[in-house]
Amino acid sequence: MASLLLRMGGTPQRLREFLRTFDYARLYPAARGLKGEAGTLGIDAISRAAEDLCQSIKADHVEKYGIQTEALARACESARAQIASLDHGQEAKGPEAG
Repeated sequence: MASLLLRMGGTPQRLREFLRTFDYARLYPAARGLKGEAGTLGIDAISRAAEDLCQSIKADHVEKYGIQTEALARACESARAQIASLDHGQEAKGPEAG
């Protein structure tokens, strides 16, 4: 989980930047990658938000990109905070707790 935490660090900002600059060619693969990784790890909120955004991009529903990109960015931020608190809890307990 710690490696995911590190990789997700700038993800919300990158998603928002892709949207802000109309860089949908980079927004789609970013969302698709998050969908796959989150699905594998069982992080349903990210997986669902990413799937919704991917479907809208594939269907060219531009009017939905803003809301769905923000939902995905917030899901990433929330998951990152949860993972950080779990990792912090493990560190506080010590190595023999795991």
